[in-house]
Amino acid sequence: MQDYEDINELLAPYVEGATQFVANPSTLNKMIDMGLKLDKPVHESTEDYISRTFDERKEVAKAIVDELPKKPNLALPPILSLYDEISECVLFGLNGAAISLSAVLVEFSIKHAIVDRNSGVEIYDKAEWNRVEKKELGAIIAEAEKLKLFNEDGIKQLVQFKNNVRNPYLHYNIKEITKDVIMKEAFAYNAETNKVEKKYNLKAEDNPFLWELGKRKVDEETVLIAFRFADSVVRALFLKPPTQTTV
Repeated sequence: MQDYEDINELLAPYVEGATQFVANPSTLNKMIDMGLKLDKPVHESTEDYISRTFDERKEVAKAIVDELPKKPNLALPPILSLYDEISECVLFGLNGAAISLSAVLVEFSIKHAIVDRNSGVEIYDKAEWNRVEKKELGAIIAEAEKLKLFNEDGIKQLVQFKNNVRNPYLHYNIKEITKDVIMKEAFAYNAETNKVEKKYNLKAEDNPFLWELGKRKVDEETVLIAFRFADSVVRALFLKPPTQTTV
């Protein structure tokens, strides 16, 4: 590769049209010491920032709003409130939060159904709520299975959701979340040699600097799947006879 004395001249072809840029802070400092010129941040008023952010997000929200699950016809305000929270998160691009809340919706709905089944009455059973509310999702799924709130396939899906979505997101296991993300092509700058090399098939789980980019992509691909799954759980529990419910 041709040698360049000026780092800005060297990087210009790679910066133009680039969609992402990540750097080790120590490497970035070296690049600045070598003369790297960075665009100065644009300062805007709080009002302008809010207006610009809402305008940008509005176009994205328009494209996705019709894909969101609609609230079921239930007289269960806490569950319906979760639908609103999840929808608002999706519309504002907070996909990670929406996925976590979808997991909450799944867990809370199953607990609610267990309390209803064990109480046998339509009034608030404080003691039963106290018992159920302290349980982890795994124990709750096992209890739901004993009560036949779901069929065998439904239980398997709940366990998969717990292990593959709920646990990684609620514990923020970012390495687990991004384990299947691969950046097919990238250019890497070496501050020691002042050269750029082309890299292929970079695994996000092996590079902490790719975790945030990888998670953002996974969030986008997972959010509607998680919300729709949670919606299917709610409808299975409360819109069908308990002995026939399925996810």
